[in-house]
Amino acid sequence: MAPARVPPSVSPIVYELTLHKDGRRNVVELQRSDIEAARSGEPFPVCDLAVDEPTDQSDGTLIEVGDFNIKNLDVEAAIAYVERHLSRYRQRARVVINGQECKFEEPQSTQQFTFSPPPEVEQHIGDVKLIVKVSPVPLEPENNGIDILSHGMWHETTLVGLQNKDMAQYLFGEVDVPILEDKEWPIPAFDNTRNNALNAANPVVAVLYGWVAQEVDRVRVKLVEAERTRRQSEEAKCQGSGHREPFYLEKGSRHRELFVGHGL
Repeated sequence: MAPARVPPSVSPIVYELTLHKDGRRNVVELQRSDIEAARSGEPFPVCDLAVDEPTDQSDGTLIEVGDFNIKNLDVEAAIAYVERHLSRYRQRARVVINGQECKFEEPQSTQQFTFSPPPEVEQHIGDVKLIVKVSPVPLEPENNGIDILSHGMWHETTLVGLQNKDMAQYLFGEVDVPILEDKEWPIPAFDNTRNNALNAANPVVAVLYGWVAQEVDRVRVKLVEAERTRRQSEEAKCQGSGHREPFYLEKGSRHRELFVGHGL
């Protein structure tokens, strides 16, 4: 269990982490300023408040954050934020905020595609699997895109430059790339602040972005073609029934039905 007590939208100063595991209790304190000062990936100092103390508490982590710069904390906003991100941790944690357990339901999907990288890409990013799913309705921005993880830890959600393309708003999915956490480079893949964005200047991230963009766009193009076919069929039906004006779906409508062809 990992209780949290504050909205992540504010700027906390002090973090205190209590870890209960295998009958032992460890507590550390760290400063936000120390984390921000170590952006390039170097270690940052922590203060040990308790080391391997015996405990009868069940395994779990308590995170306490203090020294806020605002008077009133929006706990409901914190809960909503955490719930939106829970699916990205693949059930690795049970999170409770002020006594309320956070829950999240993954968007529904009508199609799912799995891709493996070609050898020239695999040699850089490893033997990974990219899963791309198709939602029956346009997705909210926070759910739209491919979650990039490493050992189950979420680093970014991205449409790799396709966000303004037709039908891209129906796509979501994931890819877990362990090498992002396992290796170190002169140009790090991410910094210590974990700002929900990978570093495109990192060579592995650059290759990963290119491959993901290619595969996601393949799915997107097939959806565009399927939608075009569906619209042509609707127009033909309207003309055949005596209607002179063709029927067009409103672009971007949240109530537009999505037809997915069997050829995907």
